[in-house]
Amino acid sequence: MDKVGNGTWVISGNNGNNGGFPLTVDAGVVKLNKALPYNCVGSSAGALTVNAAGTVICTDPNNFLELAANVPLVLSGGKFDLNASSQQIISVAFNSGTLANSDTNNSVSTLTVLATNGVVLGSANCVFNIASGSGLAISDPNSPGSLSGSGSLILTMAVFSLSMESILTLAIRPFMAARLPCCRMGASPIRPPSF
Repeated sequence: MDKVGNGTWVISGNNGNNGGFPLTVDAGVVKLNKALPYNCVGSSAGALTVNAAGTVICTDPNNFLELAANVPLVLSGGKFDLNASSQQIISVAFNSGTLANSDTNNSVSTLTVLATNGVVLGSANCVFNIASGSGLAISDPNSPGSLSGSGSLILTMAVFSLSMESILTLAIRPFMAARLPCCRMGASPIRPPSF
């Protein structure tokens, strides 16, 4: 199923979505708002793909399974906004676009990626946008690294935390980069340096 047009589509209710169709958001906004334990994108759906003019927002902070356990997320220029929720996703192909927590109420969203390669950065246009006062944590329980791939990430954020032990080059502001140690799970989150 393709979402086209600039309008907003809210997927909500107290029934599961067992549809066997992949969901592609080409334009406008899709709000994922199913009550736990129901999924907005069902287990036989294929992928959720968010293209350049599309935005997907998780609007129920109590449902960590808006996508069924085996549904991958593909960011191809669009925006996926956790919006104070925490989600478990099998894999994230981050080709370009924005992964966000736009909530401004001091929330920390956790994205748990269940595949062994974590969030795969596919280009130089992968933006993590986190509202001031809030945070975003990326966790990968099956692997020592939460980020992989040959792309780079750009942070426009307050607090960002990874569950990996390596050095990551972060583009903090245009034309500036900081080389920061990534955090171990439970350690202090990465905060951008002062310029």
